[in-house]
Amino acid sequence: MNSLWRGKGFIMSWRSDAVKIFCKKCVLEGLFKMYEEIQKVAENWKIPIEILSSEQAGHIKNSIYQKYTDGGTEGVLWGHLIDYSVLRDSYAWAIIDEFVDWDYKDKEESLLFFNDEDDKNVFIIKNGRDLYKILSETCENREFYLTNFNTNYLICFNRYGCLYGTGAAREWVGKQFRGV
Repeated sequence: MNSLWRGKGFIMSWRSDAVKIFCKKCVLEGLFKMYEEIQKVAENWKIPIEILSSEQAGHIKNSIYQKYTDGGTEGVLWGHLIDYSVLRDSYAWAIIDEFVDWDYKDKEESLLFFNDEDDKNVFIIKNGRDLYKILSETCENREFYLTNFNTNYLICFNRYGCLYGTGAAREWVGKQFRGV
């Protein structure tokens, strides 16, 4: 099995036959709805993508809830955000790669995830260019979230065309709103 160890979590790779079998089973059972779409785009563009283990994904999501929300867990995550900036523009998702590649000081992999009813996976995306390709082909009218391993920021784009930024992304989203 082609896999990596990172911290306490086990990361599953697209290149692993065992993971493909596991994830295809989950798709058939309706547990991971975005997996197949993202996998197709990744294979088409030759984008390396990995999936966090459910243990590590839970750790990341718990950290997000502790840092950036009012503690509520019912409904969507963005409905519970505190201390954020928001920009309403139905194409704002297309500039997120700028934050990931240029504006965020710690150039590291991004973690892409969705509301649990859409997909419970957390996808590791290597850079903003790859993120843009994936978002442009898979996330139309879908809510998604973006953070990093340290959960220093959270970016959300919702079905109403609102781009939210909190943590290290708060000021960046605010600048986009002001056109700075």
